[in-house]
Amino acid sequence: MSRKKIIIIGAGITGPTLALTILKNPALKLMYEPILLDRQTRDTYAQGAGVVLSSNALHPLINLGLKDGLWEISQEVVEMSIYRDKRYLNSMVTPNWSPDIGGGTGLRVVERGALMKLLVDEVCAKGGEVQWGAKVVDLVARGDGVEVVIEGDASVFGDLAVGADGIWSVVRKSIIGEGWKPAFMNSSGIYGIYTPKEKTESSQGYIVLLDVAGLSTWPLPGGKYFWTITVPEATPPTSKSTTEKIAEYPNATIITGGYPLSSTLDILSRLSTTSHPSLPGGVCAELCQRSSRIVRAPLYQLVFESTQIVNATSNIVLTGDAARVMLPTSGQGACMGIEDATVLANSLLNNSSIRGALAEYANSRVPRSKSIASQAYWSGVVFMANRWVVRVARDWLMGILPKGRDAKE
Repeated sequence: MSRKKIIIIGAGITGPTLALTILKNPALKLMYEPILLDRQTRDTYAQGAGVVLSSNALHPLINLGLKDGLWEISQEVVEMSIYRDKRYLNSMVTPNWSPDIGGGTGLRVVERGALMKLLVDEVCAKGGEVQWGAKVVDLVARGDGVEVVIEGDASVFGDLAVGADGIWSVVRKSIIGEGWKPAFMNSSGIYGIYTPKEKTESSQGYIVLLDVAGLSTWPLPGGKYFWTITVPEATPPTSKSTTEKIAEYPNATIITGGYPLSSTLDILSRLSTTSHPSLPGGVCAELCQRSSRIVRAPLYQLVFESTQIVNATSNIVLTGDAARVMLPTSGQGACMGIEDATVLANSLLNNSSIRGALAEYANSRVPRSKSIASQAYWSGVVFMANRWVVRVARDWLMGILPKGRDAKE
């Protein structure tokens, strides 16, 4: 019996996880042949900044045999301390504690590019196919499958096409048509990877609350930090993102996200004077100066319905950020994508037909996606604290949580 082809569009995190789940399951490997397509070239692993993985993502990755490699490139978070300017408010010890994950906390931080490389390399090691530089421009139903059209008059046929191509998913656009874009949430995030002058291991993270929104720093191997800051925005950007190198930040490549470079520099200038309990001089100046990558991105959110993430008549399905776009306050963007890959693979295993598998997948993922997105929205309202009364309530609530309590208790 010939294997059915699954064309996975996008080799970020969700796509390779799905391919690897299929290749490492004896029954699925007999039935399906995954092929990864990505518009980028192989040397673009440095995209984005960092990823925070909680236990719902770590479990599937461990089950895929990736624990040793993942533990090598990631850092466990043992404690997150919360400050308001220079005032200590609270700490959470062993956040997201999970007794059956080595290290205990069930929370690890990894650079996005390093995680992508780990996954793709393992896919290739297991005999999986990856086609780089394949920009998908359309999907066309053909018989009982789908023709994936690639720029340059090329195409590939699959029995199933999986959209794992991110926020601005071409696959989603082909399913939904009008209304395929997520909603702008009047804010943008800036993310970076900071390397200190002296490399010392740390498992300590920080949240610094500002008058509006705040800054977070998450530990990485070698004493690095993955850092994020959120700022309010009146409108989404109207220009294309550019990549910049400037003298003020000699170590950094700045991805503008479509915003004027001057506005990003203004935010970074204000950030440099923000207090931080563990950085040299007690402020964030070095955080910006010694960051190798600074990425700005407008923030969107929308969970698509089951009829929108699946086109059963054409055997097309969405996963990851293509299926839902959530605010970073969920802390679950990459984690939900890894969940999607696991659930979709299980659905393919549990059903004799692709259409039955897609129906099962969609019916299980949409309710959970809506629940997580709702939590992210309200967490975002509190975190942004655009009104003074919300700001007072936010700071008070953070301060009355049990200080220093071990989460596993």
